[in-house]
Amino acid sequence: MARITFSSTSDLQRRVFLMVKVIFLLLLIITDRTLSADNLDVGKSLNVFGRYAYFSISMKVVARNDSIKPWVFREPLVDVFQNLSGSVSCLKEPKSHIHAEFNLELCDNLDQLFQAYFREFVIEGMDESWRAFTSSWSVRTIAQNFGIDVRYVTSPRSYILVRAFRKRKCKTLINPLEGTTALPLTHVKALADKVTVGNKESVLKFIKTYGSHYIESYATGDSLYQVFVFHTPVFRRLKARLEPHGIDSFTKNDLNAIFSPWYAEQVGSVLSASGNMTITNWANKVFTSAAHLLPYTSLMKMYGDVQHFKELDNLLQNEALLSLKLKALSAIFEDPSKKIWFLEFLFNNMHLWEQNMYSFLGR
Repeated sequence: MARITFSSTSDLQRRVFLMVKVIFLLLLIITDRTLSADNLDVGKSLNVFGRYAYFSISMKVVARNDSIKPWVFREPLVDVFQNLSGSVSCLKEPKSHIHAEFNLELCDNLDQLFQAYFREFVIEGMDESWRAFTSSWSVRTIAQNFGIDVRYVTSPRSYILVRAFRKRKCKTLINPLEGTTALPLTHVKALADKVTVGNKESVLKFIKTYGSHYIESYATGDSLYQVFVFHTPVFRRLKARLEPHGIDSFTKNDLNAIFSPWYAEQVGSVLSASGNMTITNWANKVFTSAAHLLPYTSLMKMYGDVQHFKELDNLLQNEALLSLKLKALSAIFEDPSKKIWFLEFLFNNMHLWEQNMYSFLGR
């Protein structure tokens, strides 16, 4: 898709979006609603249109510089189903004593970096779910959230995302509600029954009252991550070797060189999704080396380091949202024709919402 810019109103746009962001944050502080993950549960519903593009304000997915007491999820949720006893913790303890996981993602461009970071976030009906979190991010915010310099956001570059994460709590619906006749609460069913096929206002009223999607699964915990910026030609050579042969095709010395200023145009800052400085300070102390006489920190030094990985496993607590899967709320409707009409209206408007936001922001 072509890039669309609005040069004559760019300053005004930035101010408007900043004001919206500030007002929304102030409202959350004043009302002090759901400032933890206590209300987060499968089967509850929310309206994705309410804060599309601003979900990173109400869901702790990246570090935030706010003074509010610790929180994970503060998006308003609504109970719409009854007797949802078919939910279970899906967190299975592995045989080893280490529960954290380690991975790296090869990203040709910035969009792929967004996609990689938000890979575990899925909103049914959206082609690119990550935009629900990032479309409002300014260039400076993108750079801050990924720990890299602004100039590597505004000019074409390639990236490698290195991340270690630990899931502390994970829930999912054993039997997904879609395709079945779930039991809605009485008052929810009453409004669903008033939805008329072909009548947009009736669907809109339902969505505004009870939401558009329900939570099918989620995971909370924390992650430690780092972005490495590469010139695209250098990245392509690395990718050509990494993709078919894997990381084990490199020696330890090779990896130390590749993920250092010798190869990378920038070694990004180490960040945690929760913003917990204890974790990042630990990483900066343990994984810092020197190149060109300048110190740098690389999380790749943790690869194969069982002792330090074990330490990190204990440091990563239940302080951030790691995954979220939202399903359309069509299971509420018993009448098949109403179910189809609800999905048609919902998905068409979601696509329009995505495109309009994409065009307005010029990204």
